[in-house]
Amino acid sequence: QGGDDMVRIVVADNGPGLAPARITAAFAWPPVPGETPGALGLGLQVSRGLVAEAAGTFAIEAPPEGGTAVVVTLPRLRR
Repeated sequence: QGGDDMVRIVVADNGPGLAPARITAAFAWPPVPGETPGALGLGLQVSRGLVAEAAGTFAIEAPPEGGTAVVVTLPRLRR
């Protein structure tokens, strides 16, 4: 997916999902530590920054069927 010039990568789970406020908070600055003990809460910020640097998009979605999906869209490499 993503059209001829883009590649779309979706990683999804079938867990309880995230509330919209939690998805918004995931990209807050300064970062809010996650639920992993000792984590700094920078993982999503770094990932989004790397994808943006490559002219892509990074999103967290709540699919209607439940769970959570991370969607990354990147330009297709030309050889």
